[in-house]
Amino acid sequence: MASPMLRVAREVEVGGVTWPLLCNANIWVEESLVNSDYTIALTQDFICAALNGTAPGQLNVVVYDEKLTGFASPFKELNEGGRQLLDILGSQQDLASAIARIKEQVRSTYDMMRGTAPTLADFREHENYPMGGYTLLVIAADYSLLPKETQVDLDILAAAGPAAGVSIIMHSMLPEDEIMKTIVLKHYTHAYVDQRNPYAVDNTILIDTARRITEQLRNPEDNTDSILFDTVEDLSDATLWRSSSIDGLTFSVGRYGNRTVEITLGDTLNQRHNALITGAVGQGKSNLISVIIHSLCQRYSPQELELYLLDFKEGVTLQPFCPQDDGTYLPQARAIGLEADREFGLSVLEHLFNEHRGRLKRFKAAGAQNIHEYRRKTGDTIPRIVLIVDEFQMMIDSNDEKSRHIASLLTNAVRLFRAAGIHIILASQTIGNSMALMGGENTLLAQVPIRIALKNSVSESRATLGMNNEAAAYLRPHEAIVNLNYGNPRDNDTVNIAYAGGTVEERTLLPQRRKWWQCAIGAHMARPPFVFDGERDRDWRSDAALATPDPDGSPVVLAGGRIEVDSEPLRIPLGRDAGRNVALFGSGPVYVELMGFALALARQSKGNKPARFVIIDAMTPDAGRKLTCAQLRDALKVQGLHVELVDRRDAAEAIRAIARDNGLHAADDMFGGIAPGGTTDLNAGFDLADYGLDDIPAGDDGTKTTPTPEIPEEPEDHDREETETYILGFGLDRVNHMPAEFALICDQGPTNGVHVLGWWRKYSTFEKQMGMTVDGLDFFDARIAFQTSRQVIGTITADPAYEYTPEDNRALAWDSSIMNDPAIIIPYATVPLPANRPPSMPTDVPPPSIPHPIA
Repeated sequence: MASPMLRVAREVEVGGVTWPLLCNANIWVEESLVNSDYTIALTQDFICAALNGTAPGQLNVVVYDEKLTGFASPFKELNEGGRQLLDILGSQQDLASAIARIKEQVRSTYDMMRGTAPTLADFREHENYPMGGYTLLVIAADYSLLPKETQVDLDILAAAGPAAGVSIIMHSMLPEDEIMKTIVLKHYTHAYVDQRNPYAVDNTILIDTARRITEQLRNPEDNTDSILFDTVEDLSDATLWRSSSIDGLTFSVGRYGNRTVEITLGDTLNQRHNALITGAVGQGKSNLISVIIHSLCQRYSPQELELYLLDFKEGVTLQPFCPQDDGTYLPQARAIGLEADREFGLSVLEHLFNEHRGRLKRFKAAGAQNIHEYRRKTGDTIPRIVLIVDEFQMMIDSNDEKSRHIASLLTNAVRLFRAAGIHIILASQTIGNSMALMGGENTLLAQVPIRIALKNSVSESRATLGMNNEAAAYLRPHEAIVNLNYGNPRDNDTVNIAYAGGTVEERTLLPQRRKWWQCAIGAHMARPPFVFDGERDRDWRSDAALATPDPDGSPVVLAGGRIEVDSEPLRIPLGRDAGRNVALFGSGPVYVELMGFALALARQSKGNKPARFVIIDAMTPDAGRKLTCAQLRDALKVQGLHVELVDRRDAAEAIRAIARDNGLHAADDMFGGIAPGGTTDLNAGFDLADYGLDDIPAGDDGTKTTPTPEIPEEPEDHDREETETYILGFGLDRVNHMPAEFALICDQGPTNGVHVLGWWRKYSTFEKQMGMTVDGLDFFDARIAFQTSRQVIGTITADPAYEYTPEDNRALAWDSSIMNDPAIIIPYATVPLPANRPPSMPTDVPPPSIPHPIA
């Protein structure tokens, strides 16, 4: 069955006469000196007939109206259907540029047909697909007054254009010279109006024609000129994972004429190792990325291919490759960044640089210079790696040191990674304003020979392909310029990109991904990818099993997820060295992070060294706060730990008592703590045992009641040496008259097993509580900044110029004794304590659900 998109106006009925037109001829409408309105109307009628006789969206009309007659105005609605089908030129310079572009279109069409058909229309019918497109160039000007170069180009187009789908309608007087007239008319059909018979056209018909085409283009059912993915990629079992990546990675993107267009990364002969993809919003960039990924994964097994996939926008494109509800995932994917941020992008680059260095060491030991030689010599299978970054410019467009660092890494990566078999595909809507990409031979773009440009603006086409290459600005939907030679205009191929969305995704690609996953499971190649979702909360429960002491026995707190591949939590050991305290600064739900510290320490204290927890609750009362210090106390007591909950008004005396207990200060009175016992509103269905902690037992009525552990006697000196004391300060700004012993504990406490883990909203309060004669930060090796000022960031990092902008769901952490530089982390937003129910809520109503842990 012939495609409805193949219909073309090879002949048109105008003025009661049949005229050859598209793919057959050009038409010269002789302008009248008596009444040009007649010939203008005839020209409009030709345009209208060409549009009506051609499938919607398949004909572009380019108009040069030198005398400003406005004859193209009835057709202006052609551009309202999502495609620019009407291009009105404003000057002779614009006309010259358009002619040059159309000449390139003609050349490309002949290249596509390869002599297999006499005209583009015949070629399309043979392939049963609308390859390329038709152009009608309409010029209303005095031909004899046009620049000589333009006349020559028009003569060339008039001769070569029709067979390639380009026809000219010339509205002009004929040259006065009879010889010139004969030469010019050689490639035109001559049309004129007898002035005795007025010729007119109803403008409403012209307007309705443009409107009808626009409405058809808006209807998806009439927009069927797509090449389906399974027509360019063999998805049968005969090709499944049968390819080796030893010589590179080859994938399909679409069709150029009657051949499938394939691109190879790792082509050492032509030095093609990396690629750039650009395209305006809605022009198919996400679809193209999906086509590339599916083509690669059909051909190469996880032993031959590893994918690192980053999306710096909404992450929808990559979601199908993540672990799904049925357990499936893309087995070739190593790491996936959904709504990734710069920190994760940077960490992936650093991870790949480490991989690059490791591979080169292996190659050197085997006497090989690159992955190809290594595999040939050793027979070892080592996968090639492809990093695909969508909207990559978001990593480098900020005017700060981090952007410059990432741009430098990217530039070095595309230059150095090839030997290690690591390739990069960068995709973006816009790159024209990025200084990191443009410029000389050492810039990022200069290292990327493979350019794929979907439809975009003239400026973006030039940015992608080169200053003299505007071809991407004039593409049709589903088309892309594929250029494998750094954007050289002579190497443009206008490719119809395969379609991998809609029903193709549902009926073809989804089952295929399941098949890949099943094959990977059967071949013991399956490993779920690490998925980074920059907007998702970090759940302490997902890391609970990692809350274990350091090899030297030092207890450890978990500060949150590092923004890196595999995202191991940041571990802060609390050994018996000076400075092993943790200070948290800023606003936000910082109390959750501090509660996570307490649970990690409780998990390590069970059955080990005796531990004492002193919780100072100085937070501002807030009925909306989901977690309370009382709930934390109850959860810790269940572990058999000695726990004291101290109100801010009693904090000063509690601090003095701790100092006395540990021989840090002498005083008369003793601190008795808080009486144990009482009930709590912990939900009976919540099981702390799942996270290495004992659950609170429930009574006969289902209420969880805190047991009353025996209060240990005052420890002897040798017992004190074995006891770890943790002071957990919540909102310490509100502790009035903090005693001098507090700074003493912060200074000398860690060497005596006393550690302070405190939260201050304001750094100025912290300074006052430490005393004006010392730098309190010297007592806190570990500092974590949440929502706070730039000045505080500079202070706690010891770098006034440090560049960091606080964000929600982020914190800046630095353990100065074990970390060279601060690191951005995702702090814990959820801990295994139930939500705090309002007092009026019945006890049999379950608390709000706790978010699932991150993947």
